Amino acid sequence: MGPAGWAIMYLVLAVIVALIASKKGRSGGAFFVVLLIVPVPLMILISGIFGDDMEHKSFAMWLGAFLCPIIGFVIALMSDNAEQAAVAQGEFGDYRKCPFCAESVRREAIKCRHCQSNLTSTS
Repeated sequence: MGPAGWAIMYLVLAVIVALIASKKGRSGGAFFVVLLIVPVPLMILISGIFGDDMEHKSFAMWLGAFLCPIIGFVIALMSDNAEQAAVAQGEFGDYRKCPFCAESVRREAIKCRHCQSNLTSTS
């Protein structure tokens, strides 16, 4: 596979990681941008470390670049989804924590689905 094929594969991996992050309530666009920016200085650093050793340099640069989406994938999978983050932080994305039972409910909800408390007076 040539460099264009590897670049396309990298972009596909970056899009997949961004989609997973957005499903978890995180900014998929931010994940995608970071996955486009971070490999460049990493590859420059690896290039400087290997110097004139061309036999190992190109493999190390591609390996370093492809570690970025793998690490992003792990971070996206380990992050809380929006409902879990709302319970931990009070509110996150489209969710907030019910002041009566501390479960996550949608921001526009008027009644908690867990404890049946009226949420309109607490907004």
